Amino acid sequence: MNEDSKNYEMQILAMMINQYLDDMVSLSEEKLNQLEANRNQIVGDLATIIYKESGHKGEFHIIRNLINSRIEVMKYQLFFSQSSLLESRRIDEEKAIKIAEQKANAVINDKNNDDTEKITSQEN
Repeated sequence: MNEDSKNYEMQILAMMINQYLDDMVSLSEEKLNQLEANRNQIVGDLATIIYKESGHKGEFHIIRNLINSRIEVMKYQLFFSQSSLLESRRIDEEKAIKIAEQKANAVINDKNNDDTEKITSQEN
């Protein structure tokens, strides 16, 4: 098998594994931990699927390495989404505080204006 054929085979294998894992696992820390714990079973399942569908005998170590790579990507995606969520919450909290301060200042200003009007009307 020449180099181009091997590269193409790896691309197809990676695409299939990524699709399988994406369909199988939602992006949560618990699910990723389960995926890691069941990695060997998944390697066997994928090798069986590949053989049944194509007659190709997938090499276990290649399948395992592709699964490991995908797990690392999924961990990064989870970390990034959690970080983005935390940043979004922080921004929302800051906005809420600013709005509360503005409303409080408006109430104080209204009270001061009412007091000034009362004093002015009492003087007249």
